[in-house]
Amino acid sequence: MPETWVYVAGGVVIGMLTFAIAYTLISGYVKFNEKQNDLKEFSSLTSDAKLVCYGGKDNFLVKSYTFSENLKIIYATNNISCSYDADCNYPLERCENNFCLLQKPVEAIMNKQFSFGKNICLQFKDETELRCEKIVCNVSFQPIGVLPETVDIWAAVSKILGRGNYRNFMLNLTKESFDTINITLIE
Repeated sequence: MPETWVYVAGGVVIGMLTFAIAYTLISGYVKFNEKQNDLKEFSSLTSDAKLVCYGGKDNFLVKSYTFSENLKIIYATNNISCSYDADCNYPLERCENNFCLLQKPVEAIMNKQFSFGKNICLQFKDETELRCEKIVCNVSFQPIGVLPETVDIWAAVSKILGRGNYRNFMLNLTKESFDTINITLIE
């Protein structure tokens, strides 16, 4: 007959295993929902950009968009797919896994370096592909993204307070000319 400590040890192991599985499932579910909300906000942004594009010159819209910490960057580009770096807006973009990706997204966000093109693209931190939406107008876009805690003090404070790392962006979408819209961050 096994001793009591065997039952206790077995119970502890089964309890830890159950907790680990539940934690993994719940965190995966939360991350999935955050990405879905990010995609919904991205869809709203591109719809608003199209709405401003179809309006007359000086048509504008000021709106707030909220993204989770899963977002790496949103920017404008002409080239989505590529075979070589020369297919992209090199040296700002590089060809990786047949997508034109910004070389240094954190620096582009921090330096407020404008991107240009007819596609507004979103990239998540854990993905290499782009999710893009074509816009009829040329787009001049100040890239936005959720910066890491090492760069953005407010991201670190939110994480310490247990609020999650969400970022609210107030954007001004303005039709500058017949075929160009400008999307800038209002700080």
